[in-house]
This record gives sequence, C-alpha cells and structure tokens, in this order.
Amino acid sequence: MFSPPPRLRWRIWCVTRHPAWPSPSPRPMPQAAGSSASAEATRCWASISRTREAPKAVRKRWPGLGLLPIDTIFESEKRTRQQHCVSAWPLSGRPLAGYEIHHGQTRSTGRSEPLLLDAGAELGCRRDRAVGCYLHGLLADDEWRAAFLNVVREDRGRAAEPVRIADPVDLRLDRWARHLRRSFRGDAWRRLLSHVTK
Repeated sequence: MFSPPPRLRWRIWCVTRHPAWPSPSPRPMPQAAGSSASAEATRCWASISRTREAPKAVRKRWPGLGLLPIDTIFESEKRTRQQHCVSAWPLSGRPLAGYEIHHGQTRSTGRSEPLLLDAGAELGCRRDRAVGCYLHGLLADDEWRAAFLNVVREDRGRAAEPVRIADPVDLRLDRWARHLRRSFRGDAWRRLLSHVTK
C-alpha cells in the first residue's frame, strides 16, 4: 500500500492510511515563483488533489493521489493573508486564526466535507480519513488540536485525552535551545552560532 513520504505526511493531515491510496508515488511539480515555503505548501496540497495543473503558460497536467475530490492549478501570483474563520470539523463552531500562503488555486470537483465554515474547498476540506488545508497555524489552537488528535486516537482504538495547553513559544524555544546546548560536544554550539551570525 502506498504511503506518502514523511515530508508529505507532516504537511497533509492524513488521520490513518486510506485503503484507496493508489500505488504510484507523486510526481515532482515545477517550482512556482516566490518563496519555497509557499510553493511547497501548494505542492503538498496539490498532491492529494484529483489532478494538478501547472500555470496556463506551461500547459501541463499531472495526476494527484486522488485522496480528495479537488483540482489544483498553480498560479504565478502568491496569495498571502491572515485568515479568521470558524471550524466545521473536528470542533464545530471554534473560531480559528491562521496564515494563508500558497500559489495554488484549488476547487472542489466532488463531494467532500468542509474543514472551515463558509470557506469552501479553496481553503480546506476532508473526505474519509484524508484532510487537507492551506491554512497554517491551525494546530497552534489548543482546543482544535486536541479535538483533531482525539479523532486520530479514536480511529486507532485509543482513549481520548484532555486538552493540553501548549507552553508559550518563547518557553518552548528556550527549552529546545537548552537541549541543543547540552547535546553538542565541545565548541560545536559556539561554531554553529558563529556561522549564523556572520
């Protein structure tokens, strides 16, 4: 059974392995103009589409994995904006905020459930165990993240867990920095910082 590469699994929330996943691996997409982060987000979102298209000037078409009934067209213009929306799933009615950044224009081609109310497949949708979204930062919301992970736990036959409040970002970064400092040998930390600060 096909399993997406780890980088793809990290950006596309697949609750569990879907039995209908096809065997071919996704084909590489052309690099879109703009930042690699937004182009990568569009490529990952497009990979679970039914089909993917390059900008009109390129006139190419590739099959996607077919996990969601959507088509994605790559555009040269990058969309970047802060979004405020309301969750439709897994925690209906929860106000959310996130950052939208992508080159792809996605449209629905079949039946799927919205991820966000009044947003359409252009921003996010789900079908069965596959979920895709252009909105960055959804997992930063403690209540939404807990509801999402509990769907995964339930699907795996595990008990739900209570909401865990994430520590502030500064505290998590400090904790990670202390861990790295303890883990480096000799003057590796100093040499690493000297390269970064040049």
